Amino acid sequence: MKNLFFALALAMEIGAKSQCPNFIKSQSNPYYLLFSSSSAIPDTGNNKTINNLSFVNAGYWNQSNIFYASWTNTSGQPLDINNFIIQFGNQACTYNSATLSSLEVIKDLKSIPENKAYKVFSVDGKLLKSGITSKNLYRELPTDQVILLNVEQYAVLRMKINQK
Repeated sequence: MKNLFFALALAMEIGAKSQCPNFIKSQSNPYYLLFSSSSAIPDTGNNKTINNLSFVNAGYWNQSNIFYASWTNTSGQPLDINNFIIQFGNQACTYNSATLSSLEVIKDLKSIPENKAYKVFSVDGKLLKSGITSKNLYRELPTDQVILLNVEQYAVLRMKINQK
């Protein structure tokens, strides 16, 4: 039987005045970056270079009128997520300890709706699997590794499933 070791999803409320997308630190790490905004996030789907490190698209979606975008570090070198600048369209956005956001956590994997497209990525951005969500989704996910689960019009889940 598989046991869920770690799963977090997010739902984020941000102010409409914000021009730069919110960086969601508690869902990000030196190899995975997640942002949210009340309006479309420029350059979603495009690769990015941040502090001379390469990042590729790791999914973007809209949930409850909040836009989310994520990128995965493929450089092999960690990014200092406590202080960096990233370009969104024509705007350079600076993220440091004064600009980091908070989040509301959802822990129930069963709350993912069925019949939605999904993709599973490794932490280095490699696509491991894709398909359509079902009641058996949990049993179909890769085991014994940290994965990023991106579900259409839903939040990202970062998790590790142990095989027992």
